[in-house]
Amino acid sequence: MLSALRRPVQAALRTRLYATATTQSTGSSQRFAPPGTSPRNSGQNSSNARPPRQDEEEDGIDARDWRWKDKPESSAFYSLNSGYYDQLESLQRAVHSTRRALTALELLPLPDFARASLPTLTPYWRSRRDMSELFDNPLSTRNYADLIKLLRQLQSYYNIANTAGHVQFANGLADVLRIYEHSDKDKILARGTRKLARFDKYGRTYSVGRRKTSSARVWIIPKLKADEASLADKDAGRTAPENIDHGLPTTEVIVNGRPLRETFVQAAERERVLRPLRLAGVLGAYNIFAISRGGGTSGQASAVMQAVAKGLAEHEPEMRETLRKAKLLRRDPRMVERKKPGQPKARKKYAWVKR
Repeated sequence: MLSALRRPVQAALRTRLYATATTQSTGSSQRFAPPGTSPRNSGQNSSNARPPRQDEEEDGIDARDWRWKDKPESSAFYSLNSGYYDQLESLQRAVHSTRRALTALELLPLPDFARASLPTLTPYWRSRRDMSELFDNPLSTRNYADLIKLLRQLQSYYNIANTAGHVQFANGLADVLRIYEHSDKDKILARGTRKLARFDKYGRTYSVGRRKTSSARVWIIPKLKADEASLADKDAGRTAPENIDHGLPTTEVIVNGRPLRETFVQAAERERVLRPLRLAGVLGAYNIFAISRGGGTSGQASAVMQAVAKGLAEHEPEMRETLRKAKLLRRDPRMVERKKPGQPKARKKYAWVKR
C-alpha cells in the first residue's frame, strides 16, 4: 500500500514548480571578452591599479607598465651565488680560447716526452675561505675544487706558452692567474723549502732514510778531482804512483763497514742503492758511507737509497726535481700488513675441509 503511493509522491517532488527571474531580455546576447582585453586588466580603470611607489614617481615610471625592466646581464642572475658562477664561466671561456690559440700555434696536443720536460710550477692558490671573501659568498668544497681544476688547466697552458717563448701571451695568462693566487706566495714557498740534508765543515752531507722497520744514516763525500788530488799530494810531499787507473771514475760505497757487494748480495738491492747516482748522472763523483739498522736487506737497501737521494739533492740542486719525480725523496709508506684473527697470515686463509 505504502509502496504504491511512494512513486507518485517522489515524481511530484522532483517537478520544478517555480521560475527564476532574469533582468536580461530573452532577445539580447552578450559577447565574450578575453580577460586581457577587459578594462580592469588593461589599466584603463585607474582605481583598480596598484598605486605607484615613491621611487617610481620620482623616476617617472608607470607602475602598470612592466616592460621597462631590462634583461639581466648575467645568466646566473637568479642563482644563489651569481658571482661565483660568473667567474667560473669566464675561466671556462679563457681555457677554451687559450686552447684554441695554442692549437693554432701548433703547441697542442703536446707529446708526452715534451710535457715531461716542462719546468714544474708550484702554485699556491687562495684558500677556500679567501675565495669566499673574493666572491662575497661562501663556497662549498665542490665549488672550490671545480675552480682549482680550471686554474690548474690554465696554469699548464701558461707553462707551455712561457716555455715556447710567447712572452706576451704568457703574461696575459699570468695576470689572470695572479688574481687567484695567494698574496704572500713567494714568502710561503721560500719558507716551505726545507733542507733534506745538512753539510759539515768538510763539505760532506748527512742524511737519514727509512723504509718499513729499517733506517739508514748516510754520509756523502765529494771526490777530489784529479788536479786537486795532485796538488794535495804535492803539498804533502807524496809522489803519485805510476799504476794509477785513469779510466772511468768509480764510487766507493761502504755499508756497515763492508763493501756494497758483501752487504747486499742480490744485484737488485745493489742497483737500488746506486739508482739516485745514476739518475743524477754523478756516478763516480761521490763516495758513500752508510750505517743501516733494523729489518731485512731489502728494507735496508731502500732506506740507504732514500738517504743517498736526499744528500744528492743538496749536492746537486739542479737534479732535485729529477729525484722528486722519481719518488726517491719521499719515504715509501707501505708497511707489513697485520695478521688477521682466524687466518694464518695477513691474506692467507685456512683450507676448507668438508669433514
